[in-house]
Amino acid sequence: MKKIIPILLFLFINSVSTAQQVVVEVDAMYPGTHATSSAAPSDAVPYNYNNRSVHLQLLYPANDLNSYGGIGQGFYIDSIGWYVVSQIGGNLSGYTIKMKNTSATNTQTYDGVGLSTVRSASTLLPAQDTGWYMIPLSTKFFWNGTSNLLIDVCWGVNSNNTATGTIRHYSAGGTAERILVKSNTSSTCSTSPTQIAAFRPYLRLTGACIDTTVARNGNLLVASNQSGATYQWIDCANSQPVSGANFPIFLPTASGNYKVIINNGICIDSSACLNYTLAGLNSLDNDLNVQAYPNPASSSIFLKGKSGKYEVSLYSITGQLLDKQNVRLINNDVAEIDLKKIEEEFVIVQIYEPLTASEIRKKIAIIRP
Repeated sequence: MKKIIPILLFLFINSVSTAQQVVVEVDAMYPGTHATSSAAPSDAVPYNYNNRSVHLQLLYPANDLNSYGGIGQGFYIDSIGWYVVSQIGGNLSGYTIKMKNTSATNTQTYDGVGLSTVRSASTLLPAQDTGWYMIPLSTKFFWNGTSNLLIDVCWGVNSNNTATGTIRHYSAGGTAERILVKSNTSSTCSTSPTQIAAFRPYLRLTGACIDTTVARNGNLLVASNQSGATYQWIDCANSQPVSGANFPIFLPTASGNYKVIINNGICIDSSACLNYTLAGLNSLDNDLNVQAYPNPASSSIFLKGKSGKYEVSLYSITGQLLDKQNVRLINNDVAEIDLKKIEEEFVIVQIYEPLTASEIRKKIAIIRP
């Protein structure tokens, strides 16, 4: 199936989002043996001060996550929590969390491939109270709802260590072993864990079913492009849909306040209203000597305009140069730009028109989805 390729201008400025919260909590309701970890644990405990550096992996099956709050289709995780019973005796240095969707059913073998860093190495302070200690992620992680979730935690080297810090955890049987490695002399974060553990920590995940982040790229409003989702942009002044604005990317024709409603088949959510000021669009539109069409496009776009030689560059939405070519037009003739080899869903067209041998004036064609 051919991709639909709107043609857009890219210039990152800012973003805003809101979220419909999803909470997954695997705790005392889970069948099995439940206990409080030791202050000098032999199990995979992600909140403890007994060793100056620890590296461990945890695996939570998709069936468990869906049974305790998951929605089957997955969601964007923005924080993770452990159930704290007693406090650690100091800060955990370089506390790092990574995640991965996996088909593995246990962590008997360490997996260091394809992990996404969701909490960059930074100090983790002791919790202010007992109960759930929620740790915000620096980068959201999309758990797809069908794969098992692998969580990799490491910290160290701490300045000190004492036998302090306990959490609630449970035994999930012989198919869910965890592995860990500990040290009081050097960082374990680059060391493969080897020690088998019998208990898995209670877990709470929070996040959003839909990513409602909206970024402003020049005159464009860009929502997160999510597989299988539908989009409707709304004029917040009258709460009415904007006709034809059904793409992740929207180019308003007037200043105002706009938001987008996203429906992924499981959840419906909307972004916050974004105050928007249209900048310099008329000067670009009225001054162009060449048109680019159609939009959306499939395998080709066409250029038509005044006689002359034009330099045409195609960019991805992230600014990567995809193709560059020179096009010569004779008045009212049409030139074809082949898009068959371009896999990007959104393409930016930049057109340069030589005015004199020593002067090049930049022309940017902005075509709405």
